[in-house]
Amino acid sequence: MSVRDGLAIRLSESLAGSGLLGVRWTFTIELYRRADWAWITPSTGSVPLAARGNATVNVRVAVPAGTGLGLYEGFVLVANQSSGRTTAVPIVVNVGSTGTDFRLGGNLVPTPLYDNSRFFGGNDFVLNTAGTALLRTYAGDWRFYYIDIPDSGMFENPHGLKLVIDLRWTLRPSDLDIVVFGRANADSFSTSAADRYGPAPLSVRGKTDELTTPEFKTATNESEDVLTVDLRAGLNVVGIHVTRLNGTAPDEWGTGVAGWARVRPSVDISTPDLAGQASFTFLTSLNLTGGLRASAVGPASTTSVRDAPIPQDWQSWWNFPNFGEFLWRGAFNYSFNLTKALILEVHLKGKVDVSDLDLGVFRDINGNGKLDLDEAKDANSKNRGGNEWMYDADGDADETVKWLAPPDGLYFVKVLGFTVNANPGHFDLDVSITLATGKGYEVPQAPKPLEIVRGTETGLAPFTPVDFTMAWDFPGETVDGDYGGAVLLGLPSAPGVLIIPVTVGLDRVPPSIVGFSLAALNGRLDRADNRTTTDASPTLTWSLADPVRGELDWTRVSVALDGPDVTSDASIFVQLTQNAALAWGFWEGTVKFVPRAISEGVHEVRLVVGDLAGNTASQTIVLILDTAAPPLALEGPSLRFTRDAYATLTVDSQPGAHVSFGGPWIDVDASGRVTTSVSLSPGANEIKVTAADWFDVDIHGDPVPGNANTALVTVVQDTTPPRFSRAPSPDAAVTRADAAVISGTIQESIAPGVPWPASDAALTVAGIPTPVSSDGTFLAIVPLTEGDNTILVRATDLAGNAAPLAWANVTRDTQAPALTVDPMPTRVTSGYVTVSGHADPGALVTINGAVAPAAGTGFLKDVALSGGPNVIVVRAEDLSGNVAEVRFAVEYDAEPTPVWQWASIVVGLGVLVSLIAFLLGRNYLFPPAEEAPDEEAAETPPETQPSAATPTEAVAPLGSEATPAEAPSGTQEDEFARIGEELGGREEPPEAPEDPRVARLREAYASGRISREAFEANLQRFGGAAPAAEPEDPRIVKLKDAYRSGKISREAYEANLRRLGKLP
Repeated sequence: MSVRDGLAIRLSESLAGSGLLGVRWTFTIELYRRADWAWITPSTGSVPLAARGNATVNVRVAVPAGTGLGLYEGFVLVANQSSGRTTAVPIVVNVGSTGTDFRLGGNLVPTPLYDNSRFFGGNDFVLNTAGTALLRTYAGDWRFYYIDIPDSGMFENPHGLKLVIDLRWTLRPSDLDIVVFGRANADSFSTSAADRYGPAPLSVRGKTDELTTPEFKTATNESEDVLTVDLRAGLNVVGIHVTRLNGTAPDEWGTGVAGWARVRPSVDISTPDLAGQASFTFLTSLNLTGGLRASAVGPASTTSVRDAPIPQDWQSWWNFPNFGEFLWRGAFNYSFNLTKALILEVHLKGKVDVSDLDLGVFRDINGNGKLDLDEAKDANSKNRGGNEWMYDADGDADETVKWLAPPDGLYFVKVLGFTVNANPGHFDLDVSITLATGKGYEVPQAPKPLEIVRGTETGLAPFTPVDFTMAWDFPGETVDGDYGGAVLLGLPSAPGVLIIPVTVGLDRVPPSIVGFSLAALNGRLDRADNRTTTDASPTLTWSLADPVRGELDWTRVSVALDGPDVTSDASIFVQLTQNAALAWGFWEGTVKFVPRAISEGVHEVRLVVGDLAGNTASQTIVLILDTAAPPLALEGPSLRFTRDAYATLTVDSQPGAHVSFGGPWIDVDASGRVTTSVSLSPGANEIKVTAADWFDVDIHGDPVPGNANTALVTVVQDTTPPRFSRAPSPDAAVTRADAAVISGTIQESIAPGVPWPASDAALTVAGIPTPVSSDGTFLAIVPLTEGDNTILVRATDLAGNAAPLAWANVTRDTQAPALTVDPMPTRVTSGYVTVSGHADPGALVTINGAVAPAAGTGFLKDVALSGGPNVIVVRAEDLSGNVAEVRFAVEYDAEPTPVWQWASIVVGLGVLVSLIAFLLGRNYLFPPAEEAPDEEAAETPPETQPSAATPTEAVAPLGSEATPAEAPSGTQEDEFARIGEELGGREEPPEAPEDPRVARLREAYASGRISREAFEANLQRFGGAAPAAEPEDPRIVKLKDAYRSGKISREAYEANLRRLGKLP
């Protein structure tokens, strides 16, 4: 200000009764003269300027080296040469620091006219209405120093780094406070007008004890104060605020030094030990000439409120200017007094009936005993850095406010029910206070009373690390829980300017292994013991939990297989999550281990898990690789037959195994044998017998054998007897042979419509076992006795079912038939002679080869004679081929034939016609025993009982006998021809047509539907002529003779036939 016209000073008492009246006052008036500022150099000394024109003049600012930090102000004087008037253009220069190490002021005898080390008054000590605190604590002189900390090197991640500022001044009780401002989040001003207000506001990040009452407060209780704040890169502003002057001088001179210090920012220990210690290393860029002072306080005391009710707070959010008022209107209120506290920590935890709670902790600034709205308001809706109020208001119901070095006074805890699911909801509240007078924690390397860390008694040079520990020793009755405290670091004259929060969590409960599972992705798993598998590399999974503290430690997990450590092959998952109460922690985890291929047998897998406190829990799992199936032996044949509805089966296995016969599993007892009955269905029952040692399950929960051994047994339940599709029959019903060939066809089935190989049937013919061919046919040679032979044929299947009995009747007849010829003359003069006599019924009588007509047992035939001696042969042949023969000699004296002899010729011709008719009708005179069907496969019902009657024999074909030696020359046909000539040369009667049944037989044989043997047998019955037999290999003829005579066995016979290509 200009004092050219004089200076007037007025002093008055603003507060009546202050006692200022009568006090002697001294005023110092300093006069400044205008001098050139060597830092400023304009680009030009003059510039022409037209009316209403403008011009630009550049001004260069050069800051001299060694200039102290602070704000420097001058001006550029602009003179109008026309009018002589001047204008001052102010220029402000802020000289800042580009690092953490800097000095403030320090020039106690300044020569410049302007100095940043000099502080003036301007204080206002008016008290509030309660008379307990200063009304305007912000009044007084301020100096600002700008610090730009690079975001690189050790400051890029400044964890554990502190900015330390040590400020000293000359007189006590002058009080200078240190305030550090830092960049905050953008607000409405910086967002809407960044060119005017800058990109972001500056907020208080830390300050020394603020003078709020008319008393002296510094960290050293002298004219020195120390401040430590968390170091942050970027712009920092250090403010020096003069809140009080000594009063004996018009100003105060100060000097300060700043640097960094590094130490662990907090101690959060979990331990199972009642006694222990935590280690620290301190390093600083400052020169601590008095050494490092260290002490510890704690453990902290905690006050808890449980199940506190909280309603849903309904507020008109749009009417409130800031969040402090939101919290101020919260429904819950809790207050407490705080004195000499180092740490205040308030924590709330909502119950399940709340979703979102907000927490605010307020200080009673005006000391009126209540929380006023003005004490909760904040113009920028931000907390005040822990000096007036603090809050935690995120989106859950787990909130914490930690206040370091809180001022003494009354505090209010406000809880806002943001989202409450019940009416009311509930929460738990813990207020932990660590007092500066606490006992229990100590720094052994800093013995009391000086508390100087050993090794620093003579000072601590810059960049010299020093180690120390904090020790604790809890009483034996201490319960598990978290115990707060602090480690206090500082200077000998300023203890506790750097506070390190300490929490010792006493935890003697190990984590839990709450679950185990074994998965066999490439094999089977025994679900009963959860340890046996066929997978050589199964997956073992454990579930872990620390439900009390949520402090699982994945670094303390180890896995061992049969002794050696295999943790590197395991996967460990422990993640930070919220529990049901929405608290964050390492509550749960999993360990998964897939071993490399293990060998057959028993193995041990040991898991060890631990928590942050070092408590461990372990579990040993027995793992068995079993790929061997139990033995299984089925007693009895694999194919068996029965008529019963149940089959009894017995198997041999090993004790402890399980056996299934296609149904439920049966445990094998100590004998190792299992016997059971299985129900059968008609026909073939294939039963799968399985032996298993243990079981897995399928997706339906049904048991699946782990290792299985199987065997198949087929039980045929058969109540159907075999049957003869072609009844047993002989090759000839009457024979003179000593044996008969009995043949037939049998069919076998095990159930209706279910055929079975007939060759499995047991067949006897006359008691002789007889094999059955695969097509069911059989053939047996049965010895015969003279007379009637009743041959019994039995057929029984493998189940013991017997076919109805069948018989084949054969008559053996080796006696020649009776033949009596009536007396005949030995000499006749006629050309004919009548031959008569008697023979056995059914016998065929021929005279000289010509059939003699028979009537009953008698026969009669005229025989033509030739002149001279004639031999007459009378032959009787029965059905068995037995022959009786009588020969006669008759001499014919030939004479001219009289007329009467022609009559005889006519009679003879009649006889001839009768003979031809006899031959054509023989089949009707002697019918066969039975007619053959159209095809071989046609069934012939078997006889149900023996027949006493002798079957009618078929007439043997003519010409089967040789011409007698005594017969005249010429064949039978010649005889007939001669008679024909004698009858006048008449033609022979036409040949009789063939029986249609014979024609059908020939057709069936030609088409291959019946065998040659069947064809010939039936043809013989019908009286037809058999086709000429193909000449048989003589070697085969010899084999047949040898086999039939018993010289070789059936096996040798068939083997030789195969060699000759006659059997497949």
